[in-house]
Amino acid sequence: MLGKRQKSLHRPRRTNSVRRQLKAISMSVGLARLQLAARALPQVGSTLREIHEDVQSLRRRLEKRRLAGFNAEKVLVGANE
Repeated sequence: MLGKRQKSLHRPRRTNSVRRQLKAISMSVGLARLQLAARALPQVGSTLREIHEDVQSLRRRLEKRRLAGFNAEKVLVGANE
């Protein structure tokens, strides 16, 4: 049986990439919360814009992968018919 550390070595790179991007977004949300608590409103606006851009970038990336997977699946199904 593989331990947690060994299992993590077998994750696809893109999964790790998504995890890293989600972690960065989460940290940015935490920063925005701290900025709000400190009433640093101009900085909050800037941080929220960056978060929005990061989330949109991740969404586009995942959508592109989903469509690529769908198209590959269609080709494979078509080849088997």
